[in-house]
Amino acid sequence: MVKVNKERCKLCGICISFCPIKILDVKGKEIIQKPGSKCSKCRMCENYCPEMAIEVE
Repeated sequence: MVKVNKERCKLCGICISFCPIKILDVKGKEIIQKPGSKCSKCRMCENYCPEMAIEVE
């Protein structure tokens, strides 16, 4: 599961771009994991987030 810290996230979309299986999306004013999607735990989103706002569990 991908957790996004809403206070740190600037909605830059880098995490969405780097996700190899495209499970992330913008909904309103936050980044979400698409419903029903399964994270591969590659940590690309976590590693490339410039704000360190993403944590992969």
